[in-house]
Amino acid sequence: FDNGKLAISLRRTIEWVTEGNLTNRIGDAGPFFYVPDARCERTVTHKMALYAGDIRPDDDRFNSLEASFHHDPLIVDVDGKGETSSWLAAKNDQPLTAIWPSLNGLGGRVWHATGDQAGLIDEVELDVQMGDQPNASSPENCHLLNAPVVRMGDNKGLPDENVLGQLRQKVEQLTGKAADAKKRLAAASGTEKLKIEHELYVHERERHEFLLSIRLNELKIAQNGELTESYLYQPDPEVTEIGYRLNQLRIKRRIFDYVVTVI
Repeated sequence: FDNGKLAISLRRTIEWVTEGNLTNRIGDAGPFFYVPDARCERTVTHKMALYAGDIRPDDDRFNSLEASFHHDPLIVDVDGKGETSSWLAAKNDQPLTAIWPSLNGLGGRVWHATGDQAGLIDEVELDVQMGDQPNASSPENCHLLNAPVVRMGDNKGLPDENVLGQLRQKVEQLTGKAADAKKRLAAASGTEKLKIEHELYVHERERHEFLLSIRLNELKIAQNGELTESYLYQPDPEVTEIGYRLNQLRIKRRIFDYVVTVI
């Protein structure tokens, strides 16, 4: 807000996810990932509202206003003979922490507040109770009058093959550095051994981050940017394997980030 003008940041485009050499943080602030989709090369229609009042953002009344703005009620015109205008959609007496569609209907995550199972969380199939519904014998009798608008257009950008080539070169360099660290590690002892082990995890974690970036972007190029169901929901074995190893290395790297600060 400046001189009576309110400036709203709609999008912040990036191409890499990482930040290193931070003053107040041990280690870096995340993985080295090439994320060309984050360039936001797409058409987006933004929906905004301005509230002027004395309700604070942490007030439940403000949350209600925000929810009403972002989640418009769906209006349906029904050609039927029913007289009921409202009905019970779902009922469950347990405190819920999540709800989602499941194969058998509706799934939920139940939190036990009291008793022998206090603090435990169960995933259950919810008992959905439906009351009297309007008499609509077929979908043709129900007409949605205000269908939700998809405000985000297709992504227009694709990964740069030159960048992927640079990532492959970095993988080769890191492979050599990791091999050198392993040789020195075998002959080291004491605090020097711990420092070299930390160095090894740094190289290996970064190498696997680049490998994951390469693989994910190769898949995107193969799809020509098209978001098919198989691309979105079918796991890729190579991504799974790299991701597992990367997760192990992230744990080891983080532990040794702190170890080397105290030796």
